[in-house]
Amino acid sequence: MKYQKVVPSLLPAFVLTCTVAFNCLAQATTPAPAPQSSPTTSGEPPDQIKIFVEEVRIPVFVTDEYGRFDPSLEAEDLLVLEDQLPQQVRSMRRIPSSVLLLLDTTEAMNPAMSTKTTREVSTRLVGRLRDGDQVAAIQFGGKVELIQNWTTETPAVVQALRAKLVAGQPSRLSEALTLAAAKLKETPAGSRHVVLITDGVAEAGERATLTEAIGQALTANATLHVISYTSIGRKALKQSNPLVKVTGERRRNAQDVAEDILNPTGSSDTKQHRKVYVNIDTDLAMRRRRGEYEEALRRGEQWLTALAEETGGLLALPQSVEELLKQGDAVAREIGTQYVVTYTPKRPLAAAQGEYRQLRVISRRAGLHARSRRGYVATPP
Repeated sequence: MKYQKVVPSLLPAFVLTCTVAFNCLAQATTPAPAPQSSPTTSGEPPDQIKIFVEEVRIPVFVTDEYGRFDPSLEAEDLLVLEDQLPQQVRSMRRIPSSVLLLLDTTEAMNPAMSTKTTREVSTRLVGRLRDGDQVAAIQFGGKVELIQNWTTETPAVVQALRAKLVAGQPSRLSEALTLAAAKLKETPAGSRHVVLITDGVAEAGERATLTEAIGQALTANATLHVISYTSIGRKALKQSNPLVKVTGERRRNAQDVAEDILNPTGSSDTKQHRKVYVNIDTDLAMRRRRGEYEEALRRGEQWLTALAEETGGLLALPQSVEELLKQGDAVAREIGTQYVVTYTPKRPLAAAQGEYRQLRVISRRAGLHARSRRGYVATPP
């Protein structure tokens, strides 16, 4: 199985940038004014002055040399670089995660895609999340539907997956990503996750809307984990539709069936069963469509890989259904290794509206591995 924690690479041009959220939290007190002072018109006590502090929150996944979660992380263990400038880490916390399942239920040209398999992967993932994590689920295939709103109740999510997850056509990937971005913004910043189970194939003519939808998903500051049907889809297409097939049985016609009816005991000539037949696929139009779909699977794998890289997510490219079923466990473990790291940027956000800032997180401790997203869009509070 091709299974990797992604490393930096260039994101395709159609993928837009991402944002993080900023909080204005701090406030300071000053001595109370003299009793004769006139009251304020805002209704707030006159002895308080609000001080706005720009704060960047980023998710950082931390494991030890054996790939296990490291609970002993301290601020001194990490070096955070923003546009290559070191930042002063203010805090690092373990907070509940918000996990949005984005499930492709399109069963079209990809013979490996199965709603039943997707349901099982999702159910296993939900059952292995931490207590307090909240989950929502969206399916897309025929229609885009929120089948479960945000909840911390695992049984409710499992029931929704069992009762409401159904196959359909066509894929509505762009609409699904757009809805996902809106749902994520309902949750606390810094700990947002999307688990996207798909082969990444969009409908014809959907490329322009897909570009916009990916941009909206990235601006939600979520980590996108991808469990992909692309590799097993290409493999299944090649195995099920060879150009030339050598077999011990020839293709049957109506006359063959008629002979079987007249000879139900199998007393007909059995010599043909020892022959070798070469069957050639002459449906060139169908073969051309399959070739186009294989190319679409390759493109889907490329942009799904780039999406996971940009957001610091886990990428799984299983080579079999058996391997795919295990990926829910792997993603749940990955989400469980997350810290939320905060810092005040040295370059003010207010001075750089819409500017894309690169991020890099480096471990200062031997044996400690840290990974995060690769950038955010500066947005003043």
